[in-house]
Amino acid sequence: MRPVSILASLRRHAVVPRIILAVLLSGAMAGITASAAHANPRANDSANAHAIHASTELDLLSHNLGRVLEHPAIHNLFLSRSWDSDNPANLSSSAINNFTQTLVSDGYFDGAGQYGVHSPSFTGSDGQALICPSPTVDGETAFGAIIAWLVCETSASPIPFTTLTGIPGADDNSLYVVYLPVGVRVNDIVAKSCDDFGAYHFNADTPSWDTFFGVPFVHNRDLVFAVVPAECAHGSFDSLTALASHEIIEAATDPDIGKGWIDDSQLIFNGDILKKGEASDICELNEGDFGMPPVQMPGGLLVSPYWSNSAGVCVPIVRHVNLDEAGLPTSVPHFATFNGESVVLPFNAVITDASTHTYSFPSPVDDPNPGIRYITSAQPTTIDGSKDVHDVATYITQYFLTVQATPPAAAIADASLTPSAWEDSGSSVTVSTDSQIVLDANNRYAFDHWSDDTTGAAPLTAILMDGPKTATANYVLQHLLTVNVSGLDANSTTITNGAITLGTASASAPLVVWVNDGPLALDASANVNGPDGKQYFFQGFSPAAPATLTAPFTTTAQYETIAQLIADALANGGISGPGAGGQAIVFTQQFAAVQADMGGHKYAQALGDAQSFISHVQAQSSKKVTTSIARTFQLDALLVYHNALCLAGAAGQITPATAAADYTFYSNLVASLGGTVLPPC
Repeated sequence: MRPVSILASLRRHAVVPRIILAVLLSGAMAGITASAAHANPRANDSANAHAIHASTELDLLSHNLGRVLEHPAIHNLFLSRSWDSDNPANLSSSAINNFTQTLVSDGYFDGAGQYGVHSPSFTGSDGQALICPSPTVDGETAFGAIIAWLVCETSASPIPFTTLTGIPGADDNSLYVVYLPVGVRVNDIVAKSCDDFGAYHFNADTPSWDTFFGVPFVHNRDLVFAVVPAECAHGSFDSLTALASHEIIEAATDPDIGKGWIDDSQLIFNGDILKKGEASDICELNEGDFGMPPVQMPGGLLVSPYWSNSAGVCVPIVRHVNLDEAGLPTSVPHFATFNGESVVLPFNAVITDASTHTYSFPSPVDDPNPGIRYITSAQPTTIDGSKDVHDVATYITQYFLTVQATPPAAAIADASLTPSAWEDSGSSVTVSTDSQIVLDANNRYAFDHWSDDTTGAAPLTAILMDGPKTATANYVLQHLLTVNVSGLDANSTTITNGAITLGTASASAPLVVWVNDGPLALDASANVNGPDGKQYFFQGFSPAAPATLTAPFTTTAQYETIAQLIADALANGGISGPGAGGQAIVFTQQFAAVQADMGGHKYAQALGDAQSFISHVQAQSSKKVTTSIARTFQLDALLVYHNALCLAGAAGQITPATAAADYTFYSNLVASLGGTVLPPC
């Protein structure tokens, strides 16, 4: 059997009046004071306390030969027959029972193992039994009245191993936690709940069943209990759990007043041993030597810390994990992964000291709009619970750069095309492509220009990434065009495709050039003036150039002199009739004079000789010369005339007025013949 407590002995023998009992009990209010109950229940300074005595053994608590509750079996007693209707919903019996169950299972008692307290349990709860008179009158109760009521609730019944009320009987591990409803205060004259104390724990005796060599018998057993007035929580569930946990851990480590694990420096029996010398008192905010606010456990409970000799710090030590982000817009989800589960940012968690956890931030995060995403360089992290963690993942915006080539056949073979990729917002990205994509010796794709979100005609270009961008390299299919020359002697001609000059060609140096697939308007210089004044006139291509180039093509630009043209006309009937041969000789001689003038740089004289030739041809048109041949001779001569006019003006051989008159002659005649009028020099 355990010896009865001092208080129980005094009460049983009625040798101390109530006021003296109250004075003694006023020192036993080992709970949180009223001022502490009003403190911010979410504050946490465990890191600061831990820093003071980290890893330092500091034996503030001594055993003092008292017992502990080796395996605390907590049973809740609600001093009300209608608790849930008498109290706010957040202080319901189920909420308090859930708190108790969590308290015994979430590691709160781990630090008490050094004091011999292990494996706590929750045995359930009961309300006020009908057979036990209420200790409350007009919203007040007293210490002695509560003890009397508890004895009634826990007393052994005549039936072995049962109680009068049916609640679990007391044994060496029993701890009854009495919850007083809102509106009920403990008033023992010199000590009042919520003014002088927030909660308390104590012990008394209660009749309880036991066995002796297998024979049941009843004897007085130590009754360990705590009293938690809901009124002192001021409507806060967190304050209630802080009050209750304070008393529960102390009731487990020093269940018998003045014994168990207490601070011997407070041993003088002046009340301090019961107000400052217990495990939770040392850590009570604004009261204890190492006071700190209540601690939020990983499961969310707010509990009172208590002293650990082995750690030299108040426990439980918890760490706070705060994860957040910067740079993500509201249009995307803000989340991270904590211990393998997705959590919404900002995320706050409480972890126990020295516990291992992992977290990571997603990267990339896609925007609802295509081509936009957000990335972070934050790496997956493992934390060891040795400190608080505050980590903000900084995200940057990226836009997708699509780089492509057209037509598709060119894209397939474009070896140096910059790959499509995600690029940082605001960056300037250089994109490149092949200047040429060779298909075979005669066919290729040639880069032409960039389009879509960038421009340029060079294979390299830069693009500013201020949004999703597309850069398209446009290619044209080209074929090899070869132009040979005949009839030009050592002279060369200029080959054009419409308004585009392709290059020059001569008998010794044919023009070999790449030309775009598509419409072709191949042409050559209509008249080539040899250095000796000899004139060559373009007669066309052989074979004739197609109107549309779709494959490699080879042709010859054919030229003839005026003498050859006259001979051809004579042979083909263009010059006919009596004296046709002589007429041909005259035409040849007349134009030979023009050529001689050109070769001798007598350009003004060449103008007159050319007019004579033209006049002679006009006179013979439809006579000895067909109209068609006469037109050809005139247009050819007019080509030379325009050339001589420009050279004469440049050499100062004619006045501007003469040049203007000569140009009028030229342009009017060419127009009348249906030829192409060249611009003034």
